[in-house]
Amino acid sequence: MDTDTNDGAKNDQNATGAQEAAMAGTEDSQMVDVANNNQEGVVTASEDAMDAQITEADATGGVSGADAGAGGQKPPRVADLSWEDKQLALKNYWNAPWREYQAGDCVDAVDTVQKWCLATVVSKEESGARVHFDGWSSKWDVAYRWTSYRMAPFRRYSRGYTGQPRTPLRQNLSFDLEQLSAERARVEAVTANQFQGMTAFQTTQYLRGGLFVYCDFLLSGTTSAYSEEETEAIDEYLRSVVRLVVAWLLKAATMLKTAVPDMRREPDLFFVDEDVALLASGPELLGLLRRLLCGCHRCLRYYVHYDKNAKPFANPVTNPAHQEQDFKARRTPLEQDYDVDQIRERVLEREDDVVFG
Repeated sequence: MDTDTNDGAKNDQNATGAQEAAMAGTEDSQMVDVANNNQEGVVTASEDAMDAQITEADATGGVSGADAGAGGQKPPRVADLSWEDKQLALKNYWNAPWREYQAGDCVDAVDTVQKWCLATVVSKEESGARVHFDGWSSKWDVAYRWTSYRMAPFRRYSRGYTGQPRTPLRQNLSFDLEQLSAERARVEAVTANQFQGMTAFQTTQYLRGGLFVYCDFLLSGTTSAYSEEETEAIDEYLRSVVRLVVAWLLKAATMLKTAVPDMRREPDLFFVDEDVALLASGPELLGLLRRLLCGCHRCLRYYVHYDKNAKPFANPVTNPAHQEQDFKARRTPLEQDYDVDQIRERVLEREDDVVFG
């Protein structure tokens, strides 16, 4: 009887232990489920944060909230860094100088006569690019590798216009009023912002490339006659370009003390320094102003054909007051002006007033 009692007690203990184990297993499974739910919530929250960060980066022009900092500001400009940091930025640029270039960007390339010219990237590949020389026919397009010594970053060697001397060929450009309106809006926006918000690469590409070529195309590359509406639109665009050049002159005067010393120490600094890139745009912007003021024989044709308020010169070369004069009659023969025999005698006598040289 005692044995039965002990066996029953043991069975009760085993049943109780089984119930406690089952309850413990249930609690463990519940804890695991809670942990998994918490982990999924953390992952979901992190994904939402990353999406928000990407959205913020798109809204701020590619600068995320983590990179911008607590104040939401963009990274510092290279122009505001120390000289050592500027050299480091330029060194990093030369490690991969072609990473920012895309189809349509300007580069420097050597043509068939071994001259550095302004060229445009027609197509880009992993190993190289095919370029088109501005102002020349498409038959001269060439393909260069990125490692070729015949191609260099834009404006390292070329200056100004490098196309045909008389009539440039721009088969890749065509006139369109909508494009002209967009270009005018961009010029006015750059002028209103005082050239701020642009990287050194963007400044060089636009001021020394896109703007320069487009204005030259409008003035000298006409393939058909402009209508009166198109002429008025072009005139308004050219006036906005003049205002941009004037704004550049005013801003360049304030950067002479800061940017010029850096330019002299490192001529290639305009690849990374925003202020140096803006100041280095002088040759193209001043050349553009010269074209707008009728100082270029190729661009003069626009003003000759489409000048609405043509006025005669106040004192032209063909002034009627000079037409009655006979310049040939005023010229006297050489024998009447000089006595050759007398000059010979004076030379032989070596008089004091004769100077030998």
